Amino acid sequence: MSAVFLDKAVFPKERDSILIRSFDKALLLVGSNPRSTLFAVYELLQRIGCRWIEPGPHGERVPGFKTLHLPPQNVSHTASLARRNVFITDDLPTSLDVDWMAKQKFNHFEAYLTYRYDIWEKLKDGLLQEIEKRDMSIEVSDHSHPFWISPREFGRDHPEYFALVDGNRLVDRSHRPYGSDPPHLCVSNPDVMRIITERMIAFLKRNPEVETLGLWSNDNEDYCQCDACTAMDGGVPPPARRFLLFTNQVAKLVSKEFPDRKIAIFVTSTWKDTEAPQDVTPAENLFLWFTPISACYGHSISDPNCEINKSVKEYLEQWTRLFRPERVGILEFYDTDWSARFRHPGYEPMTQRLTADVEYYRDANIAGIYAWPGIGHSLFGVRGQHELTIYLVAQLAWDADSNLWEIVSQYCEAKYGPAANSMVEIYREIDQTARELAANHTMSGPGEIYSPQLWMRLEPHFKQALVDTSNDAYAHSNVQRFEGEIRSSRLIYERFHPEGRP
Repeated sequence: MSAVFLDKAVFPKERDSILIRSFDKALLLVGSNPRSTLFAVYELLQRIGCRWIEPGPHGERVPGFKTLHLPPQNVSHTASLARRNVFITDDLPTSLDVDWMAKQKFNHFEAYLTYRYDIWEKLKDGLLQEIEKRDMSIEVSDHSHPFWISPREFGRDHPEYFALVDGNRLVDRSHRPYGSDPPHLCVSNPDVMRIITERMIAFLKRNPEVETLGLWSNDNEDYCQCDACTAMDGGVPPPARRFLLFTNQVAKLVSKEFPDRKIAIFVTSTWKDTEAPQDVTPAENLFLWFTPISACYGHSISDPNCEINKSVKEYLEQWTRLFRPERVGILEFYDTDWSARFRHPGYEPMTQRLTADVEYYRDANIAGIYAWPGIGHSLFGVRGQHELTIYLVAQLAWDADSNLWEIVSQYCEAKYGPAANSMVEIYREIDQTARELAANHTMSGPGEIYSPQLWMRLEPHFKQALVDTSNDAYAHSNVQRFEGEIRSSRLIYERFHPEGRP
């Protein structure tokens, strides 16, 4: 019987798929691969009420039954996005984080290690076992040019390896804008390509578990101005074409040694004033992470009425035509207030954008999503303000047709227990305010949301939630914490908007 269900027509090879069938005296759970079989188990547990809202036992909700009456099961589902992931910046998750990721049906583990891929080799023991037990694919990525060729190692003897800027080889750029970012490389230099290729091959030999290895450029705009690098631009402003040509050549050389490994390149929507180079054919082992970092976060990327996102979407589509969409993933910065993330600890409302985003990525056959929760050594951002957002990303990336507010309700039931209804209303009020501000293009960041007027609408719900959780210490503390964060954001709003004080 299982052989029929495992037919390729039922389970597309490129996606995680599950099948759950109940019979008279039997229950069948099948997956398209080992991790999908595990996902089928988690799907069934979720259907009977289990929730995993944060890593560790404290974030786990398991209902108690004297007798479990399982309703008839007839589930057949293929993941909406093939590659699904969340990441921590410049750190490695814990084994509890990995367990939580699997329970959320994330299937791709990405070690995001700025300039320091050696951290993976130093700290992977133990963690790697947990990742492999859950059959996750592994990627080591982030800005890595200065890891392969660092100014400290090569700056004195080989300044020609680094970008020529205003007539000088920029080995030290601490005096330049965004001075903490290392200098760019002179990517037209054949020795640069040789050294990076050799070192990437050596890294893959030492770390056979790594399926994708990132070759991302730096963040600053001090691009090499030498004649050879400028020629790589093909008459257009840097850096998209030169970095694609350079990474393409490295990827082709790596593929001779490791034909089954992928090299990841990075493109940002801030380059959208220069068209994607349609005259370059990407190597077959090249994967693209596209980040819509300059998007308007008050609207979906697919919103035709938002001129900012219209241009970002058009730029993304240039790259999907070049690479094919199934070789393009979205590095999504679901963090709207970069300059104020430490001033506004409250919830950042992304629910009004998430559904439309994921539906668009699914329909466009985008490979997957890699969700950024904000700077901080946590899956959920600095103060955990992205916990609901990441939970929603996980659920929607698995099934883009899920009802968003049903997911929010399930989250609130697990997080706030008897106060779930009041907390859902709080999230609705915040999101409604965000939608109104976004529609009028008057929201510069989430801090703009927490006005005294919004607080007047939220306060009765918080009071009711505290009453409802008086006999539930865990839920009560969660309500108190969230109320404190919103109060903090409200007070900060009033500091910067004294004219709006009641």
